[in-house]
Amino acid sequence: MTGRNVTYCLLYESAGLLGLQNDAITFDAEKTDTLRSHFQYIAANHFDDPSYQRIDGRPVVYLYLTRTFGGTYEQALQLVRQDMLALGFDIYLIGDEVYWGTPNSTRIATFDAITAYNMHGPVHLSGFPDDSGFLTEVSAKYSQYQSTASGLNVAFIPNIMPGFNDRGVRLEVNHYVIPPQVNNWASHTSTLEVIRERLGPTAVVVPPTVFSNEIRLEGYPNPFNSRVVIQYEVAWLGDDLAGRPVASGVYFVRLETGTEAATRRISLVK
Repeated sequence: MTGRNVTYCLLYESAGLLGLQNDAITFDAEKTDTLRSHFQYIAANHFDDPSYQRIDGRPVVYLYLTRTFGGTYEQALQLVRQDMLALGFDIYLIGDEVYWGTPNSTRIATFDAITAYNMHGPVHLSGFPDDSGFLTEVSAKYSQYQSTASGLNVAFIPNIMPGFNDRGVRLEVNHYVIPPQVNNWASHTSTLEVIRERLGPTAVVVPPTVFSNEIRLEGYPNPFNSRVVIQYEVAWLGDDLAGRPVASGVYFVRLETGTEAATRRISLVK
């Protein structure tokens, strides 16, 4: 993407970096030290980058699977914020809190904003979103989390997903598919369009203009292996600005036109 006006931010892969055991990431002194060390590295290598995404001048970091956090996570996050302030960075933390359980107000209050990494989950929601009840149930769940977050002065960022299909990269997990078509007769991008239309207005973000964009980005395939094609005919071969292959992981693609902008999350699997 050399020469293009692209900004990025990082998703901290909590499960892999801190350890997920019995569907929980339980913080103790060791995990706290690990998290602090990782943020020191992130700050040293990314926060001064002029292309790094900021909200009101604050560098943004998404944290994966925060809905599994337990133990002394509040203290850990507070120490990370203090460490970053000492370096001159007032970080904007977005927690992966929104899912099919009940909102945890104590945990949500530790973040600047919350979002859903992915609303793929209950098996009865497989198939075309128009037929499965996916849109109705996700809308109700978003409203529940948005109400909780609003009461805590925490922003809510809805996940506007184009569907879900990871069977090309990990068939053995046997995840069901959410097609990119909202029904059998709709266009290839209709799930994205309908979800954005119905669920996007639930967003409550500070400042309100940061995520209320009119540009839509969809990567295909996603997850991808060697090459992803993004709408508007932008292709990324999975390399950095120096042309070197990057590692497997979650990346954010941002497109700006001068008056509008959009960010899209894609997964690289090797």
